[in-house]
Amino acid sequence: MHETQAIHKNHIRSCRYDDHGIFSKLPGRARRTGCKNATAVPFDHEWGLDHGTWTVIRHMYPEANIPVLQLSIDYYKSPQYHYALIQELAELRKKGVLIVGSGNMVHNLGMVAWDRLKDDSYGFDWTLEMNDLFKKHISEGNHQPLIQYEGLHKSAKLAIPTPDHYYPLLYILGLQDKMIP
Repeated sequence: MHETQAIHKNHIRSCRYDDHGIFSKLPGRARRTGCKNATAVPFDHEWGLDHGTWTVIRHMYPEANIPVLQLSIDYYKSPQYHYALIQELAELRKKGVLIVGSGNMVHNLGMVAWDRLKDDSYGFDWTLEMNDLFKKHISEGNHQPLIQYEGLHKSAKLAIPTPDHYYPLLYILGLQDKMIP
């Protein structure tokens, strides 16, 4: 979690994903999409991939033979800002850029029942309610309640005590194409 949004160079621990020269070209690509907010996002050439990116990408591309750029979450921006930003970056998909969101709709480690982790049928009532609400709105393409998640349900504050793990969902929702089922 960073105070400002940035795009990070792609390395972490001993796993390195070479950017194949794309890292230096992306700002121009972002400008060519007409993105207003994307051109103001600085590049961080020192920060490695976050665990949320690396743990997904390493299984998808174990040979580390694709360029990976990570957009950090600006904790201080509104949910609407994040949803709108990715809509501006959606044009990059037409240029062959795969956009992946990694996070959790329900992420409250302070309330995990650690003694029940192996019980697949267990879940707090509020987690099950929120999960069902999330699935309903996502499948219906009803994004506004998910953007304004704090008013979605009384259990939203329990499910999303901080937005940093939830905002990646808004990025993926912002890319959802109504023409694709």
